[in-house]
Amino acid sequence: MEALTKILEIIVWIGALQSLFLAVYVISVRNERRTDSILLALLFFVLSLRIAKSALWAYWEETPLWILNVGFAAHACIGPLFFLYVYALSQTDRKLTRWFGAHFIPASLILLGVQKLTLTEFWYAGWYTALLIQNMMYVTAGFVVIWQNRKISSFPFSWLIRLQIGVALFSLSYFSNFILGLTSYLTGPVLYAGSVYVITFYALRQRTLFLNPQAAKYKNLNITEAAAKTYCDQLTEMMLSNKPYLDAEFNLSRLSELSSIPTHIISYSLNTALKQNFTEFVNAFRIREAQKLLSDPQFQNNKIVSVAYDCGFNSLSSFNTAFKKITKTTPSEFRLHQANPSNP
Repeated sequence: MEALTKILEIIVWIGALQSLFLAVYVISVRNERRTDSILLALLFFVLSLRIAKSALWAYWEETPLWILNVGFAAHACIGPLFFLYVYALSQTDRKLTRWFGAHFIPASLILLGVQKLTLTEFWYAGWYTALLIQNMMYVTAGFVVIWQNRKISSFPFSWLIRLQIGVALFSLSYFSNFILGLTSYLTGPVLYAGSVYVITFYALRQRTLFLNPQAAKYKNLNITEAAAKTYCDQLTEMMLSNKPYLDAEFNLSRLSELSSIPTHIISYSLNTALKQNFTEFVNAFRIREAQKLLSDPQFQNNKIVSVAYDCGFNSLSSFNTAFKKITKTTPSEFRLHQANPSNP
């Protein structure tokens, strides 16, 4: 029995260290501050902390209160980090709203009380149950997002299912132990220790999961930043002289024909030198043209929708969205300000 206990302890600590390794690995392979990679690294890090806390609590009776509460705070972060990571991957720009920090308020409050939140008077009085339920709700919400996006080709469904299994086994085990009384305390860490190796194996084989999508797509393209800038200068000169963007049907293939630059080199150059995709590059010229028309007294009686079509947009909504994104104001407000510059 003592030998089995020792083996379980070793397995748990190996799982904690492996999770920490994954956190470091994800950070080391990312090539810029991508939100989803940071969230994933933090997820593996807090899983490592939670497992370490479980190991200490199981084998060291004198574990300090502050270590226990750091472990509980880490547990409170697991569900939100998993959900936000999945949600970020479901977004085109892989970014989150400014309010995403609200998901970590419970963990922050736990850290504030790291020296005061006792087991008997706080955690065993219902708050640990609440934490476990909260975690399960986030994990379930993450699965819903995964399932809703499973048919999108760019969505890493296979990877997320593997990650989901690991996190779900971990979360269900703690839930089953404390609330249902069906499993032992170390079931969660032991199961996660096994699944984390499957996750690691897959992650090492799919390194591009943690790279910028553009970097992964063009990893074999040998073009320097200086060359990319030269291509962009050529494209800009051609756009200004020929104004092909005024055609609503203008696309990447047409730009390639006019510039004699392959489409993949155009996309790479725009992303590398200007940090733009094709649509953003073209819309910048269209909005500049729209600003000229909206500022011209001869066009004051033209409707906004007419200006939109004249500048190459195929709908008023897309024009309004692009205009506000670039100028931080609406077309109507811009026209009004140009007609009355004294108005704030």
